[in-house]
Amino acid sequence: MALIIGDVTGHDLAAAVTMGQLRDMLRALVCDRLEPPGDILRRLDVTSHTLYGGQTATCIYARLEPAPQLAAEISQRRPSTAPAGVARR
Repeated sequence: MALIIGDVTGHDLAAAVTMGQLRDMLRALVCDRLEPPGDILRRLDVTSHTLYGGQTATCIYARLEPAPQLAAEISQRRPSTAPAGVARR
């Protein structure tokens, strides 16, 4: 799971288009690479400077990994979705 927040300077159509393209590039990099967030953002930075040299953008990318204890507690508290008469594991 990841938390990603970003912004591009400007309030015009060009800024909105750039934001959408950067979002899609970041999504592709995150899905394609098993690298730390810093490495992913470096790749995005190089690409954005190549494509949008004069545009300024900011981004926060954090990969969230639940603690095993918390994940176990959450799965134990999950309501049963099994049909009536079917045992839940």
